[in-house]
Amino acid sequence: MYALSMKHIWGKSTRFLLKGGMLALLALTNSPNAQAAAPARTNAPYAESICSSNSDVFFCEDFEGAADSIMIHGVQNTSNTWKNPAIEFTDVYWSSGGTRQLSTAQLPGFDSTKNRVWRIAKGPQTFTDIVTGKNPGTGDGGLQGRLNAGLAGSGETDFYVRLQGWWSADHLWPAEIDFKQFVGLPRSGWNTPTDAWWSADFGFWQDYWCSTGSGYTNFNDVPMVRYSKGGTNTTIFPAANTYCPTLSPGTSPNGTNAPRIQRERWYTFEMHWVLSQDTAVARIELWVDGVKAYDSRGSGIRTCATGGPCTGMGYIILLAYMNRVDPQRGYYEVDNIVMSRKYIGLPGNSVPPVQPPTTPTGVSVNP
Repeated sequence: MYALSMKHIWGKSTRFLLKGGMLALLALTNSPNAQAAAPARTNAPYAESICSSNSDVFFCEDFEGAADSIMIHGVQNTSNTWKNPAIEFTDVYWSSGGTRQLSTAQLPGFDSTKNRVWRIAKGPQTFTDIVTGKNPGTGDGGLQGRLNAGLAGSGETDFYVRLQGWWSADHLWPAEIDFKQFVGLPRSGWNTPTDAWWSADFGFWQDYWCSTGSGYTNFNDVPMVRYSKGGTNTTIFPAANTYCPTLSPGTSPNGTNAPRIQRERWYTFEMHWVLSQDTAVARIELWVDGVKAYDSRGSGIRTCATGGPCTGMGYIILLAYMNRVDPQRGYYEVDNIVMSRKYIGLPGNSVPPVQPPTTPTGVSVNP
């Protein structure tokens, strides 16, 4: 129900930039310009009450807006539009593949006969948008843009992003590089990537592995958070060969072993970034279905590189981007995207939730 288009995506080992598309925008937190809640949508109230009543929430997208709120005609089409009231500038030039649909499987807590999601076709099957009647083919379904300065000022450095995702039975996890679902950047966005002394990304990376006897095994179905160490020098959290061994696919997180994701099942992911060059302040957390999976506290990471600016996040991307060296098949659905200055929790919360207790300090995670 929520969701950029991007002209460049960070590569893998070499971390170069590739042309591509993306899926949706999200953005910042902790702004002195905070208002009552996410900006209201004309004649279309949000499905979740927190989007209208929670003062920590500054962005919502649930794909229930008016017919012209999202108009995707195809790749590189200047008529593509995405009208989210929290976004002051959009780039949906590369948004092919994305359509509004009723969810394939029921999303818990929502009416499957009415609830709209953003479906991104990777191929070979394509879909016709149930609202506009347009069929934009296959692609990355990208919606992206710059958050309104009245909401986030020059950017946010401590923010939470929650989204719900579902993958079709024929979806392929990345075999060579990655599958990205969210990217956060400074307000300068993609036009000046060297200014990004930090990035805040969520998705799946093929190069996560665990030792297995005398060798190692890669796991491309483990949800990961990526951060930048300066320019195009990025890395994933958790690092390879930590949080090992992995859990079996579909098993609930335990905070010690990396979870693995199943196809044809709805998941709720919530990410927390604290951008800082100070290792005592910088932090990354991930919850899966409301259960803490990872916490970087005590790991010594920096979420902003030293020697460069650590500006707040002000440009967001929601997407289903796979580098072109990876085979593209199946489709992905996303819904109920919320961004907040505090922990959000599972959908359906009508009052600010109580944040789960943090992992005690001094506890070894995975030696």
